[in-house]
Amino acid sequence: MKEIRPLVTIGMPVYNEERYLKQALEALLNQSFEDFELIISDNASTDHTGEICREYAAKDRRIRYYRTETNLGSIANGNRIIELSNAKYFFIASGHDMRHETFISRCVEVMENDASVVLCYPMARWLDSNSKLGEIIYAHIDTRGLSQVSACNMILWGLCYGYPMYGIMRTGALKKTGLVGKIIGPDIALLIKLSFLGKFAQVSEPLLYMRKLSDYGDWEQYALKCLGPVSSMRSALYLYCKWIYILICVVSKQGKDFRTKVVLVLSVIFGTTVKYGGMLGGLRRIRKKNRKRH
Repeated sequence: MKEIRPLVTIGMPVYNEERYLKQALEALLNQSFEDFELIISDNASTDHTGEICREYAAKDRRIRYYRTETNLGSIANGNRIIELSNAKYFFIASGHDMRHETFISRCVEVMENDASVVLCYPMARWLDSNSKLGEIIYAHIDTRGLSQVSACNMILWGLCYGYPMYGIMRTGALKKTGLVGKIIGPDIALLIKLSFLGKFAQVSEPLLYMRKLSDYGDWEQYALKCLGPVSSMRSALYLYCKWIYILICVVSKQGKDFRTKVVLVLSVIFGTTVKYGGMLGGLRRIRKKNRKRH
């Protein structure tokens, strides 16, 4: 018999998410769109995350729960879920954010009606520690009708927070990107890669609620999530330049002609050094802080 696959896979990489996990799961399981599977990959949590996941998996057959006994790091754990997915569409859901009940249906509707769209995401609002909704997070990355250069510049300059990463993507296109690399700024790199495979569309309603956790804006925590233990990090300049180099390699490979490639490379150099120049300072601060500890 032919295997019946859901239309959407939700990937939830978790690590010590017990505080908000039930709220996040309820928001997903109560979606008006029901043709999905939820793959949870527990990255060796040490709190009650595993118990909560097993409890929900026992109640809802759409949930598949996996656990690693050693911490793979957040990027490897997220990539693992993508590799397990065979659905037409995929999106990442954290164990602390929430979504409006129409999140999946609204995004899938756009993608089913326009085969050129590889990523559809709604507007988003902040969510505080008490689950109270806050202000809208600015981002308008809608690349329909734009050239390669314009789309790349929109991603580089239009993001103040990489939440479009939490929209719904075509799984086939996502897997062609090589998934998320172990670098600083992995969200920007992935979005730029994806932009060469199709268009981005935004639903103009705030249907995604991003939890502003206590470590928001903490460079050390950001680097830890991206790269693993800070003590094993290379120099700040090396990490920053590596990120820019990878972006240059991406755009120079994907540009449709020589002129486009040159303009894209210049756009990346200018955008990363001007808008994201503070990244280098942030990395230097955590390296200096780490040296003092040792």
